[in-house]
Order: sequence, then C-alpha cells, then structure tokens
Amino acid sequence: MHQYRSKHLTLDERDKQIIAGALLHDVGKVLFRCDYYGQFVSHPESGWRFLKDEVKVTDPQILDCVRFHHAKALKDAAVAPDSAAYIVYAADNVAAAADRRDAEGGEKDYRKDQPLQSVFNLLNGSKAKGCYDACFLNQNEDEDNILGINFPLQGEDAAAKKLNLSFYRNCAEHLKKEITAVSTAGTIDERFLDSLLCSLETALSFVPSSTYLKEIPDISLYDHSKITAAAASCIWQYLKAQGCADFKTRLFVNYEQFKEEKAFLLCSMDISGIQKFIYTISSQGALRSLRARSFYLDALMEHAVDELLGSQSLSRANLIYSGGGHCYLLLPNTAEAKAKIAEHEKTLNAWFIRNFGTALYIACGYAECAADDLSNAKPKSENTANNFSNPSGKENDRLSPIFQKVSDTLSARKKHRYSKDEILALNSLKTTGERECRMCRRVDNVDSDGVCPICKALLGSSKHILRDHFFAAVKGDSAQGKAQDALPLPFGCALIGVKDEDTARELIKDASCRRLYSKNDAYTGNRLATHLWVSDYCFTQDLEEYANLSEGIKRLGIMRCDIDNLGAAFQNGFVKRYNTLSRMATFSRQLSLFFKVWINNIFRNKSIDNFSKPDRCCVSTVYSGGDDVFIIGSWGDVIDAAVMLRQEFRKFCEGTLTLSCGIGIYPEKFPISVMATETEALVDQAKDLPDKDGITLFEAGSCFKWDEFIDKVIGSKYKLLHKFFESKTKEGDGSSAEFGKAFLYRLLSLLRAADGKDAKLNRARLAYTLSRLEPRKNAGTGEKEKQLYKEFSGSVYGWYGDRKERRELEAAIGLYAYSVRDRNSKEEEA
Repeated sequence: MHQYRSKHLTLDERDKQIIAGALLHDVGKVLFRCDYYGQFVSHPESGWRFLKDEVKVTDPQILDCVRFHHAKALKDAAVAPDSAAYIVYAADNVAAAADRRDAEGGEKDYRKDQPLQSVFNLLNGSKAKGCYDACFLNQNEDEDNILGINFPLQGEDAAAKKLNLSFYRNCAEHLKKEITAVSTAGTIDERFLDSLLCSLETALSFVPSSTYLKEIPDISLYDHSKITAAAASCIWQYLKAQGCADFKTRLFVNYEQFKEEKAFLLCSMDISGIQKFIYTISSQGALRSLRARSFYLDALMEHAVDELLGSQSLSRANLIYSGGGHCYLLLPNTAEAKAKIAEHEKTLNAWFIRNFGTALYIACGYAECAADDLSNAKPKSENTANNFSNPSGKENDRLSPIFQKVSDTLSARKKHRYSKDEILALNSLKTTGERECRMCRRVDNVDSDGVCPICKALLGSSKHILRDHFFAAVKGDSAQGKAQDALPLPFGCALIGVKDEDTARELIKDASCRRLYSKNDAYTGNRLATHLWVSDYCFTQDLEEYANLSEGIKRLGIMRCDIDNLGAAFQNGFVKRYNTLSRMATFSRQLSLFFKVWINNIFRNKSIDNFSKPDRCCVSTVYSGGDDVFIIGSWGDVIDAAVMLRQEFRKFCEGTLTLSCGIGIYPEKFPISVMATETEALVDQAKDLPDKDGITLFEAGSCFKWDEFIDKVIGSKYKLLHKFFESKTKEGDGSSAEFGKAFLYRLLSLLRAADGKDAKLNRARLAYTLSRLEPRKNAGTGEKEKQLYKEFSGSVYGWYGDRKERRELEAAIGLYAYSVRDRNSKEEEA
C-alpha cells in the first residue's frame, strides 16, 4: 500500500536525501553485529555495501551519508563541501550526545551481543539492570493480532541475555525487503519516508543503538536513527535559511561552535477543553460516543501534526511525542518555521471556532535550543547562553529549562486565547439551527432524533474504530461520497474508516486521499500508512449488557487512573547527564506503547479471577493514552482490570512509576458525565495518600495503597469471606446465605463502632456473633469445615483489634456483599 502525499507537501530532492540518509546511516550496525560482511568490516562500510549491493541504492548523497557519517572516514572522503554527509555527521553527533555516547571509537570495545537495556533502569533513582529480549515490534502469531508486551528481563535472566547472530540476520533480511520496497530508481521514494521510519521501528525497537562497553545501552537503534533524522532536517533547513552551502566548514571543521548555535526549536501543541468535550454527553449511546470522541481527538492531533510537518518539508521523525491532546516536535529555528507555527495555530483555532465554538482551543509554543541543550552538555563557560549555574554543585541541566519555557509559553497562550479578529468572529458567530443537540447540548441543525451532524458521525464512527484496520484523511468535499460517518478535520479534510487493506489500496490511488493511517498494525514497506496506536479493547458496546453480566449486584464499574508525578519524572526523573532528548523520546514512546497498545493484550489475556469468570474481561477501554486511562464495564471485571493494569505496569516500568486509581459503581442509566467527574475525584483522593500509588474504592475515604488492597483486602480478607460463606451456603438448608448476609451487616456495624464508648461490649458481641457461625455438632460436619471456621473466626477476631485491619475488612465485606446480592431483592432495587 502506497502512502500518499498531496502535491503541496512534496519534498525537494535534498530534503528527501537528508531524511533517508539520516534514517539509514546506522543500518550497518545490524550487519556488523552478525558479521554479514565479515568481522573486520566496520558498520559504516557494511551499511554502504548493503544499500549499494543488496538494495540497489545508487543515490550518491544517501550512500555518502551512510559511509561517511563518522569523522575518521569523512575527514578524507572525496565529497563536496555541500554534501549531505556533513549534515548527517552533525546530526548523528547531536543524537549520539543525546544518547550519552561517550566515544566514537573503533569496533574493538564493543559487545556485539549486548541486549537493549530498559530506559526505566535510570528513572527516579532506580538501580535496576533490566534488559529486553530480542524481538520485532509486530503482531503475535495468534488470531487476535494483539501486540504482546516485551517486559524487561531481570536478575539472572538479564545478566545472561545475549542478542544472537541469527536475530541480527533476521533483521538484515527484514530491512533488505522493506528498504527495497520503498526504493524507486536507485533512491528512496519520498512518498515512503514515513514507511521507512515504521520499518525501522518494527525491526529496531529492541536493538541497542550503541554496544560500547562504557555506555548504558538504553536507547534503541530505532530511536537513535529517528532523532538523527529529525536533527538532520532541522540543521539542513537552518543552514539553508542562512544561505550557507559550505557544510564542511560549518558542521565539520567548526562543529564545536555549531553545537552552541540555537539551530532548533522545541515546539509543542496542546488542545484545551478535552475533558469537557469527551464527557459532556447524554447517557444514550454513551459508550460509543465516548470511544469515538477520544479517538477523534487523537486523530485530529495526528492530522494537525502531519499538516505542520508537511508544510515545513519534514517527516514524522520530527515528532518526538504525541498523546492525550499534547505533542512535542523538533523543528528548525528559522523565521519561516516560526511563521508557519503561528499560521498553523491561527488556522486550527479558526476551524475550532467554526465547528465547536470555544469548547476546544489549541495553543502552540516553542523555545529556541542548541545541540548541546538537547544533550544536556555542560556549558563551556559561565558566559554560555542560558548560563545554567547550579549552586548545589550538581550537574548542570540545560534541557529542563527548555521544556519549562515551552510550558510557560503554552500557559500564557491559554490565558490570552484569542486575538481581536478572533473575538470579533466569535461575537458574530451565528448558530445554524434552533434546537439543542440531545448529546452534546450544542445548538445546531439536529436530525429527527435530536442529534447534531458531528455527534451523529461520532456515533456512527464508533464501529469503525473497533472493526476497521485503516483510517484516511480525505478532502472534505469527497468524504461523504466515501463514508456516511465522515468526521470533519481541519485544513479541508475529513476522517473516514477503511475496512481492509484492499479497500485502502484502492483509496490511496484517489487524489482526494490526503493521508492514510493504519490501526494497531505494524504495516511496513509498500503497504504502510502511518500507524495509529489505539486502545480498542471492547467486550461489548452495550452499557446495559455490562450491568447484566455483573456478578451479584447489577451495576457498572467505572475506573479512571493516571500515572503519579509524571511531569516530575519528565523534568527530574533522570540524573541530569542522562536527561536528554533521546531518553525523553524513548521514555514517552514506551509509555504510549503500553497504554495505547499493550493494554489491549492485558485485558485480552485475563490473568486473575477475583470477582468474575476467568475466561473473560467484561470491560471496554473508553480512553487510554498519555497518562490517563478510562475503563467501563461490569463492576467486578473493572476491579480485576484495574489490578491487572497496575501489576503489569509495575513490572513494565520496573517499579519506577506508580498509578493512582479511582473506581466507582453506578446504575447503567446514570449520567456518564457525572460518573466521569465523581471517579476523577476518587483518583484525586488516592493521590492524597503518602507517596500516592493507591486506589479509592467506590466512595470518598475508602483509600488504600495498591499493595494493601491487592494483598490484604482482596488476597486475604475478601478471599477468606468468599471461601467461608460459599462453604456455609453449600452445607446448609438454604437459609445459610441469608444468615451470611445478616452476619455481614452485623459485623459491619460492630467494625464501625469498634472505637466507640462501648468498645469492650462490642468485642464481646463480636465473639458471640462469631460463635453462632460455628458448625453444629453431630451434623456430619467434617474436620475441613471445623478448620475453616477456626481460621475465619480467629482471623476476624484478630483483625477487629487493629484499626487498619478493620478498614480492610470493611472494604472486603462491601465487595463480597455486592458480589452475592440478589438482583430481585428490595435491597437491590434500593
């Protein structure tokens, strides 16, 4: 499948050569590590031979970028002063410094079988030694095609891990096939640069960039190549804007001086109003609308990013991070780039005003930075720009202030959103209808069901999010002819679902197709469209069905959670000399993969059975991305899903990050916006715990640290209650279940009065109440039942004397009572 670029986004020849040369500059490392051309052929020479002889690339600029990107080779190379090789040499140094590579060196101090280490090894003071198994970032060989989680190996497994020769040979064959597929007439086809980027992501995400023994190899070869390409494009456009054609002098002879030039812009875009846009809807069709609105905003941001990059002749390599309505990009520091950012912001907000009034707003901000800022290099003198002095004696931090400046710019833009012209446009804005949409409450031209065109399209597009494999941005005028559920996009486009590869292949031939995205598939080569990772796990789309599938009480569960102190982790989580752009990009990408892709795998392969059947996870991921997760489903399954998510995330990040979670329980007809608001308040309560890392269950004040909830509330107390009362139900005459409920309510009242004025009397009452549960003599009671009673009564009596244990027991009783409640009883109706 060919990726389409509209004509006004076409790159010139030098743009293409520099991006392709930068992306492929280190392809020889794969070949060198498997002795593809023998053990004494360096990786630049191996990569040059591979592209020239195996892939049949003849473009001299691309080949020179691969062969001469190291100083030793470039010094004596017969290349012109304006060769792209000098740009890729400088960009490689920028990226390598951001990787914290200490020396270029020869090949003698390298370990060819070195595995990629986890970026979390260095986060928040961690001293972990986790490393990854060798694998491609693609589908599992199962019928669901869910991307599996590659957890970092620990302990002896990590110490013994080696990347073997056969894995690198597989990589080489894969890259040969993929690069050949995107090549035309001896060069890389500019329409397939994003395809090439995705090919590298598939093959090289778990391959270390550097295997030098004195370095920490936690940056993948994919991430290094991506940052190199981003830096190369910026350097090229920065020098071109200055009319500089002598790259040799500027970037090679005087590279040390160039590193301090403000050649780059760290740019960010941030959409405001997301929460209100997503959750302010009616309950009818709520689940479908929630999912569609979340996906729509993600797709809208990706489209906005692609349009900005395309307008500046940049590839998606320059996108550092995108998620949760927020993104970071690396752009050239030129007057043209700044003007295009301002124009982009103005165009987007004019479109938001026309379509959504003031409900959504996008702010753009940027900060100038140098190569040494991106790698957090120590200033050469006190007079260095930005003058990062540090009286504490700790290492200098040059990158964090850049991010802070961008953040401050965004905040200032949000405080003064609109220009005079935009305010006038808002005041003169006329509604196109006379009725309020029953879903979003906006006044618009609604249909016979009382739904506005956008809400109708959102409802219709929900099925495409779950079923379709591709999405296309097409010119707006032709969108309705291709799909009834087309969603409006800025820049004259609309988003439509594309059901399969054959349909996408035909669509891409149509001139109206602006851009194509694949969903959760690692499509590469000539089938690539830039992929969107989407957390689309869905057991059913019917809220009432979720309630009906619940064990015990007929209720929905709502779970919201987010990562604790994520902003601080980005700002200060890495020791300063490791706080670099490459590491932040790697860190961001790992989190995006977990919360957008691997979360599907977690729910698909249910691993615990606390409240529901073990072969199912009756939940739907409404939204998951950035650091925010929203899940809805049967209430017991939602608790199971929350526990699984926390446990898998803890293993994934090696315990360096924590999650705070809130779970609410509601009737299926309850307003979805209120569920979202109340559950968010429960998350905030969990964050008030010392060091956070907790869960609030059902109501304010019922907060527990995760380990306490998992091990004590569920693992100990709930399971004992369940075990004991299930046995009582089986042994009795039918009245045991009702007696068990009465006992639980009696026990709850005693627990809540334990510290009152009748404390001693209540303890005696507890002993009496427990004694009534003792198995009757001469009733055929076996030793097993006697031991179970002894365990239960002794545990409850012991827990009663400790305030912390009482709180845990109260929560466990609530869970058990909900799990056995009779749906037809009056208490259920209440």
